[in-house]
Amino acid sequence: MARRIDQKRQPHSIIYALTLAGEDPIPGNVRYIGRSVQLPSERLRKHILAAQFHRGNSYHCRAWISKTIADGGSIAIHTLLRVDHEHSGHFERLLILCFRNLGARLTNLTDGGDGQIGRQVSEESRRKMSESRKGRKVSESHRRFLAAHLKRIASLDHVKQARAKAIREVTSRPEVRRKISESNRGKIITAEQRARISRTLTGKTQSEKTKAKRVSTLREKYWNDPQWRINYREKCRQRQPSAESLELMRQGALRRWAKVRANG
Repeated sequence: MARRIDQKRQPHSIIYALTLAGEDPIPGNVRYIGRSVQLPSERLRKHILAAQFHRGNSYHCRAWISKTIADGGSIAIHTLLRVDHEHSGHFERLLILCFRNLGARLTNLTDGGDGQIGRQVSEESRRKMSESRKGRKVSESHRRFLAAHLKRIASLDHVKQARAKAIREVTSRPEVRRKISESNRGKIITAEQRARISRTLTGKTQSEKTKAKRVSTLREKYWNDPQWRINYREKCRQRQPSAESLELMRQGALRRWAKVRANG
């Protein structure tokens, strides 16, 4: 059984170097310096996959790996340092600077750290990159691979928590809430959109834990606020549902009543 992605991560970051297999990580042999939270073997595998499928931003590193493999050679990875995540960018920049000063022919496009420091892309390079990507089609098998990969990542608990936290922080800003309100004001959901939403939600059920959590959140955030309750009542009095909305509400009430009668 394949290991989960989070099991391939380490509690610390590593600063690593890539060389030809069998060579020591001295300045004359090192061709790339990077940092990662993954195991060295996993990071090397990702480098080789990126070279094979032409993915990633480090073009020169990918070209060097591709040429080495095509010539029958292989790549080795060496761990230079183990540091905490917070300072990994600093040590990566420091080692790149040191190895370059010692004459290493690094394929790094940048000075390290956040992946952008020192990178200068000319207009000619931008034009060439744009033309090389025009008309490029991703195969169906690769699309399925990407979808499955992203789905696995999205299912991780720490990813869910980070995404929920980021959404809460953004939507809690007054200017963001105002923009959302203005963009939704007067928006009409078509019958086609309603049908699409209905098909998406049909068959999905929420656990009792999720229902209890939603009720608790709504009660604490809204219903226990007297001013919110007053504003809510005023909006309900002023609201005039359309004939379509009234018909949908009537049909929903009939379905609920039929379910109650069927259950006795």
